[in-house]
Amino acid sequence: MGAEALRGLVVTTWETNGRPSWDFPRTADEVERADDALTRRGLNPAHALRARRLAGDRAAVEVWTRGCRFPWLGSQPRAMSSPKTKKALGPKGSRPHDSFLRVWILGARDPRRSRTTSLSKV
Repeated sequence: MGAEALRGLVVTTWETNGRPSWDFPRTADEVERADDALTRRGLNPAHALRARRLAGDRAAVEVWTRGCRFPWLGSQPRAMSSPKTKKALGPKGSRPHDSFLRVWILGARDPRRSRTTSLSKV
């Protein structure tokens, strides 16, 4: 995992800064900063996330950040800042299946509610 991947760049930034105690909102902000840095370098390793982010979908950034399981977040309670994020996470902040995360970030319909949506169609 290097500075060419979005998660790798966030981890590298965290390590470079002396492994500070970042909470969830700070980590999500760093994800956006790292994606901006990759944009300036002409790289787009997380193109689905960038598309949702540029459309102003902060909930997509939050879901993606949770899915990365950054080591400094550990067992920290999940910060849920928007109703859309709460709905995506399910009851009491349970982690949705990765397939649901992928479909949701890409903007497709919820596969649990529609039999016509599948990952093969995304």
